[in-house]
Amino acid sequence: AVGIAVPEALDADGSPITGQARLGFQPIVDAHRRRLADLVLPTMGQFRALPAADLEEAAAVLTERDWFNGPARTLARGRWRFADAEHVELEGGFKARTHYELTYTTSRCPVTGAGLVAVQDVVAHLRPAHTHTLAMGVSQSGRWLRQFLFDTGNADEDGQPVFDGVHVHIAGGRRGEFNHRYAQPSTMNPLGFTHLPPFSPDDGLLDRAEGAGTVPKIVFTNTATEYWRGDASLSHPTLGRPTPDGPSWRTYLYAGAHHSGQLPGHVESLPVQLPGNLVDITWPTRAHFSALSRWVVDGTEPPPSAVPQVEDGTAVSREQALAVLPSLDGAAVAGLTLPSPAALLGMPPLDLGPEADRGVGCFPPVVTAPSRPCVVSALDDDGNEVAGVRLPHVAVPLDISFGWNPEHPRPGIPVEVWNLVGGRLPFTAAEVVRRYGDRDAFLTRVREAAARLVVQRHLLAEDVEPVVADAARRWDALVG
Repeated sequence: AVGIAVPEALDADGSPITGQARLGFQPIVDAHRRRLADLVLPTMGQFRALPAADLEEAAAVLTERDWFNGPARTLARGRWRFADAEHVELEGGFKARTHYELTYTTSRCPVTGAGLVAVQDVVAHLRPAHTHTLAMGVSQSGRWLRQFLFDTGNADEDGQPVFDGVHVHIAGGRRGEFNHRYAQPSTMNPLGFTHLPPFSPDDGLLDRAEGAGTVPKIVFTNTATEYWRGDASLSHPTLGRPTPDGPSWRTYLYAGAHHSGQLPGHVESLPVQLPGNLVDITWPTRAHFSALSRWVVDGTEPPPSAVPQVEDGTAVSREQALAVLPSLDGAAVAGLTLPSPAALLGMPPLDLGPEADRGVGCFPPVVTAPSRPCVVSALDDDGNEVAGVRLPHVAVPLDISFGWNPEHPRPGIPVEVWNLVGGRLPFTAAEVVRRYGDRDAFLTRVREAAARLVVQRHLLAEDVEPVVADAARRWDALVG
């Protein structure tokens, strides 16, 4: 891992610059005390707190929500206190799975944007010894790359390009807390700075790079999770254009896949209703990074973008997609009840527009942007997604694969859809045999589907057999 200790911004007299900070968090377990630092990615290191400048600050505000974009309730100032400069305590304790936001004045002002400049300078230093430079960012680092493109224009101090090619993976249309006062770069808080426009190359993300003539070749790849979360479709044109391709970018949806990838037991360890999604996006990710490399090195253009589009009917609202689920043949699934659309529509709407709520005290400030609808892929007769890159797991299915997974219901609280993990509804063994006959016939269809993806350049030829082997394991686990 690579990190940076950034300098602190100070006033002319050498004193710390104070200002408003916001800390958003969702405890995993009930806790009486919370440190004033982001704890979402503890494996990345111990993050320094943003200490409270005034333990008695009357203007500080603590709110709670039952789900992350639900209505906020302001907690009475007498119910909570700063225990010391680095900790806040709540009477009765912070409740697990409840969403809190604390807005207060801090006395630390780390120059977070130094991270952008550090990468800019290091790559510029290395460029003379290399023919090409490529960057790939996954999830948090993918959002960081989107911020890098927006803020630096991909130009070094001499106005030369930093990266020739950029692969932004599972970042959706989001950026993050990477370049403003009192930022916490590790945070994944879905409110605030992570959902500020511009979202796509068409609406300003690349304005600085275009002005400087330093636009790199870019591949954007996302899973169903980023679309159902409500922001991935904001990153590409979906209305009024025959194709979402741009002169320097391509964008792909991995149909039916989910953000968290294949971590055995991870999804099942969470309080979710469905078993974990099994669509493995390792293989198309390899193919698309390889395509980006060829695009940069020899000018071979990648395959056309593959995303939901309104014009061909493959892009629909979440409500339209969910309405299909109750009509599915219940006999195809192994004794599981399909979640009702009414319950799932408790998931937070993120159709961002000029009236988007930016939190207490307008921090970050409201940014006016044209309202753009968030769309997801339409579903086929099984309930699987039709748009994007359909891996054999989805094209020759043994289950219905979702980019979302509903939480176990809590009394009085709508079902909250976990926004980074997906689920699946497996077909019964009898349904699988009815569809495919036997194992050999199933694997033949899987191999044919993989071969089509190779022709379309969404899969490397060397990955066909691993894909088939994965399908064989799934057949054996389900049918025997």
